[in-house]
Amino acid sequence: MATVPETAKRLFEPDPYSLISLLYLLRNDNDNLRKPAKNLLDYTIKNYPNSLVHKLSEIIQLESSITRVLCYDLLRDILQPLWTKLTFTTRNAVKICLNYKIWLEKDYGTLKACFSCVSRLACLILPKKEWDILLYFMLRNLGSRSWNRKMAALFLWDALIASCPDAFMLYVDRLIVGFKDVMVAASDDHRFGVFASKASVKLIMCFATPASYCKFYDLFAYVMMVLVEGVHDLFAHEIMASYEGVSEEEELVCSLLEDLIVLAGVETTFFEVKIGVVIECMVRIAEDMRLREKLRQLAIEFVVTVAEDRECGCRMMQMVPNEEVTKLVGVLIVMLAYIEDDPSWGNANSDDGNEGVLSMCSYAMVSLNRLAVALGGSVIVPCCHSCLSTFLGSQEWRGRHAAVTAIGLISEGCSKVMLGNSLSTSRGRGKALLLEMEKLVETIVNLIHDEHPRVRWATIHAIGQLSKYMSPHFQERYHQQLLPALIQVLDDFDNPRLQTQATSALLLFSHNCSSDVLKLYLHKIVNKLVVFLQRGMPMTKEAALATLATLAISSQDSASIYNSVTPFLKVIMVTTKKDTSHMLLAKTLECSTMITMAVGNLGILDYVEKVIAALISLQETQTEVEDPTRSLLLQAWGRLCKGLGADFLPYLNIVMPFVLKSVRITSDLGVSNSSDTDDSDDESKLGIRSAVLEEKALACHMLCCFAAELKEGLHFWVNEVISVLVPMLTSKFSGGVRTAAISAMPLLLQSAASAMKKRLPVTGCSKPPLQNLFDTIIKDLLEALKTESKIQIQATLLEALNGCIQIPSSRLSEQQATDFVDGILEVLSTCSYYKTAREEAEEHLTICRNVGICLGTMVIKYKADFLPLFDKFLPYASLMWLVATAIGICAEFGGDFLKPHTAVIFSYFKSVMEHPDAKLPENITAYEAAVSACGKLCQFVSEGIYTYEFIHLWLYNLPIMCNLDEAKINHEQLCSMTETSADKVTGPQGLYIPQIITIFAEVLWAGNNIATQETTERMIKLLKKFQRELQPSMFSDICGILPLPQQSMLRAVFSS
Repeated sequence: MATVPETAKRLFEPDPYSLISLLYLLRNDNDNLRKPAKNLLDYTIKNYPNSLVHKLSEIIQLESSITRVLCYDLLRDILQPLWTKLTFTTRNAVKICLNYKIWLEKDYGTLKACFSCVSRLACLILPKKEWDILLYFMLRNLGSRSWNRKMAALFLWDALIASCPDAFMLYVDRLIVGFKDVMVAASDDHRFGVFASKASVKLIMCFATPASYCKFYDLFAYVMMVLVEGVHDLFAHEIMASYEGVSEEEELVCSLLEDLIVLAGVETTFFEVKIGVVIECMVRIAEDMRLREKLRQLAIEFVVTVAEDRECGCRMMQMVPNEEVTKLVGVLIVMLAYIEDDPSWGNANSDDGNEGVLSMCSYAMVSLNRLAVALGGSVIVPCCHSCLSTFLGSQEWRGRHAAVTAIGLISEGCSKVMLGNSLSTSRGRGKALLLEMEKLVETIVNLIHDEHPRVRWATIHAIGQLSKYMSPHFQERYHQQLLPALIQVLDDFDNPRLQTQATSALLLFSHNCSSDVLKLYLHKIVNKLVVFLQRGMPMTKEAALATLATLAISSQDSASIYNSVTPFLKVIMVTTKKDTSHMLLAKTLECSTMITMAVGNLGILDYVEKVIAALISLQETQTEVEDPTRSLLLQAWGRLCKGLGADFLPYLNIVMPFVLKSVRITSDLGVSNSSDTDDSDDESKLGIRSAVLEEKALACHMLCCFAAELKEGLHFWVNEVISVLVPMLTSKFSGGVRTAAISAMPLLLQSAASAMKKRLPVTGCSKPPLQNLFDTIIKDLLEALKTESKIQIQATLLEALNGCIQIPSSRLSEQQATDFVDGILEVLSTCSYYKTAREEAEEHLTICRNVGICLGTMVIKYKADFLPLFDKFLPYASLMWLVATAIGICAEFGGDFLKPHTAVIFSYFKSVMEHPDAKLPENITAYEAAVSACGKLCQFVSEGIYTYEFIHLWLYNLPIMCNLDEAKINHEQLCSMTETSADKVTGPQGLYIPQIITIFAEVLWAGNNIATQETTERMIKLLKKFQRELQPSMFSDICGILPLPQQSMLRAVFSS
């Protein structure tokens, strides 16, 4: 048998048979044939890249279309990674070959393969101007009369605009005209128009800005025209498509809609001018039942995507006629009726509510929920009222099922309006909504007894959703109607599925439900659930266990539940030990530990011993890595630790190895064979094993819990836990794991500090142990801060660092302090307040707040030693509020070392406060931080550096109106300084008294928002003092310049 090197050389013989055979073997379904072919290809690519590319180029010129497709596909996959390794001659030859073939291929399937190959290579080399001839032909053939040339050009434009936009920046206007001409031109092949539309959408996505939107509106109008025509043309293929599968034309129209959805996600405001027309078009597509599911779903997805844009999408949707939103909601409710019937459904062994649900129904469920959350109840409730009323009274069970399902789905987004509590709801309208809600609840109660089990199940599920999202008002108002009905369902032993769902609904109802309400029904509910523990199906038992645990916490009568339930829990713990699934035992232990946490450890230690024995038994069972009982077991140990406190310490030696083993699991990735996929190679696919990562994250959280609850009691384990968690700080695949590990660090350090204080040994650490652990943790947290890309986790890292440096017996070295500041600066360099997404802006604001807190801690702890490092923050003008906040903290807690720098700092603040745009929304935070810091400098750093210029700067920028916390602090400072250092504050010869009176008047007029009640009372006393001491005419003149409402307020103050 020939070796791989020998076989590789044969691939380049004059007869192309060997290489063609290899191409076909790479597509073979038989692993025994495909894997050797893949090994041969890998060897050839590594050792003979130029020869391979040359030979493939030759075959393309000579062989059949099927073989050419295989060549194109292989070149597509290998050219990009090989390009820099190929010789200039090979590169040039392959470019000439592909540029020649793409304009000559006439078979559409072969042409698509050629497109794909050329576009993949062009993405790499067009931006480098290494394939200008291709760009020339793309522009030239856009209006070609040759079918294949025109199709090739349009395909390339569609593929390349988004991939390398910089290469086409000079041709935008020319492309707008060219794409319009293609879309307008009549053609027998509708694909031209669709490809031109797709390319147009990419052009808008890459080059349209709010200032240039108008240039693209005509182009977009033609895109919508092509979409409408494309959908209309599909009806001509309807019968054929129903037998032959989805047509190529339909796939193209779907891909156009997908591009529009992406555009709606990244440039929502572009649609604002034409939003009504666009939404109307999408609704028409969505409601047309002649179309296939995918097309209708994509039309709905577009609308939902627009609505979910918080910045402008909701506002734009308000410009859409109500009837269009009503139609869309109606379409979604109709889609909810796409569900199969099964007479034995209610008697199933599992409570999978999606069983029998068709894909259209599943999509409608997700979309209706998203739309309700995005638009809110004020829009959705009126739009769905008529449709829901019709469907609730339907004779067909699917209609009633769709209606109650819809009620549950919209409850998350519409809860306030449905209850009549919305601030935007008028009093009269609120009463009307309450009456409607009462009628709805009455209807729901009736539907609990519907003749069809699926309707009853959906109704019970809807009650659970309403309980979840409308708590506690829903429970308070309607418990008399709903709880007796749900309790009645618990007796329906012919339908265990309904019993299980009713049990779960009771769980949701009991959350945030007052104990006064629950106690009316508690005895009856517990008794019925206990029956399930005795003779229910596994799913019913599991639901009962979860509900009993929740009732123990919510009812404030945990002792009663404990006495009623414990005997049965003991029986289950004994009888289910041989259950191979372990799930019932795990759920029982979950219930037991939750009840233990609710009752506390007093008087139940004998029972706790049994629970722990069962936990140990389950822990010793060899479960699979992704077995869900492992996570339940971890949570159970965590709850016991919280419930028992220090009494949990004797069990640490049993628990900790199990928890640490879960943290150490290394199989984050799983392998799945791809032989049943369409891929041509035989490589197995690596996938992230989410269950493993969830277990690791949970284990890390449990270690946090142990450290927080047990403190110094963890002293034997602190060092080992830290060594296990440190690698998790940079866990590659899970933000949850990283967050939990980060949060544990200051808690573990505090545990070590508490142990040292009580002279307990911290094992495994060199002396001094606390500083040793501190150095390790700080180093690794700073390393994690450098590599972390998620803003929320960066914020958590800063919190953890701040927690660590606050621990009294630890201290940063000079190098650590420098590294800390450098790490903060690196994070700040990515911060911006000018984010398009509100969530991003809020996340960055959190980062900066945490940085400010860290700086404050550093100043308080290290005082003057920190000043040289603090200078590094001054260049960050865009983060002025942060710098100002930190300076304020410095002034308050370590002011002496600021004195030499005060003049520079005041000059810095003055430039901020006197800037003409200082009070714009995007600058107000920095402005008020500067004002606040200025006040603290005046109060705390005045000796030896005080000048009236500083106090003038501060006073004439008061009061602070937006940052309410700093406002209260600064206005209290002004009172204190006026009372104790009057000459400094009132200025030479009382020059600043009018401004102080003006400030006091504005603060009093604002009420308790910007000053505490104590501060306002002190201000009133000072105002009366000024009234007594100043000449009446002068005081009258000062008050006379105030706004009339404030003058009236002061007259009332002085007369009281």
